[in-house]
Amino acid sequence: MGVIIPNPTVETEDGATSVTNVKKIEVSDGTLTDDGSRIVSIDTTGEGMTSFTLAGSTGANQTITDGNTLTIEGVGTTRIKTVGEATDTLTIDMAQTAVTPGSYTVSSITVDAYGRLTAASSGSGSGDVSKVGTPVDDQIGVWTGDGTIEGTSAFTFVGGNSALINANYCSVDLNSTLSNAKVYFRDNDNYEGEIHYNFGNGMSFKTLDGTERMRIDLWGNLMLGTTSRPGSARGVFVIEDCGVGNTPGTPSTGGALYVEAGALKYIGSSGTVTTLGAA
Repeated sequence: MGVIIPNPTVETEDGATSVTNVKKIEVSDGTLTDDGSRIVSIDTTGEGMTSFTLAGSTGANQTITDGNTLTIEGVGTTRIKTVGEATDTLTIDMAQTAVTPGSYTVSSITVDAYGRLTAASSGSGSGDVSKVGTPVDDQIGVWTGDGTIEGTSAFTFVGGNSALINANYCSVDLNSTLSNAKVYFRDNDNYEGEIHYNFGNGMSFKTLDGTERMRIDLWGNLMLGTTSRPGSARGVFVIEDCGVGNTPGTPSTGGALYVEAGALKYIGSSGTVTTLGAA
């Protein structure tokens, strides 16, 4: 843009610098202003930025140019909201839900897909107390036919770590889907032995080291110190051989029946050993 002024004088605004008889003034990207009193101002500060690109985490980039208005919108009515609060301030905040702030007990809550509570209410007590019967000290609670929990005198604690099964006809049912059922005995969590039922072997009794000491098998055979059933025997009493030199000592009362080197023997309280059957 060219401006022609006859015999002009050009000076800075503070008058510190001036040039007379200026023939021509050339200005690029400026604004020419006449105040009406033959004083002309030229603004050469430039036109500024004309566009910029707006990008989100998803969606296409948007170009914002001069004259466009950039609008930052919230999502829905209960998630994110935006508020223009001043000429240069935009506040982004979470929208409030209908849930009243506070603490809830035995709560019933509703959570939307964004993890926000949209409804909450307190319940009463600690559950359906109408289904809890009258408690009695040391009794075990059991379910009744109508779903109520009631204490039963058939099974009570009697002190320490002991429990009492109190009924005319008592039973403990060990129901295993693997054809195995065990009762363990422990002393301060240390293994002391077990009673083990196996569908193929029958009932066995194990001691501290886990060794089987007695078995009653499925054919009614009683085996002491051995697990070997003699052939297809049924209803027999099998005793493990104690071995030569391992005979029992003299019992103080009664007597001891044992097998030594295949022979069945008996020793009484007088120390007399009687062979009942040869090897």
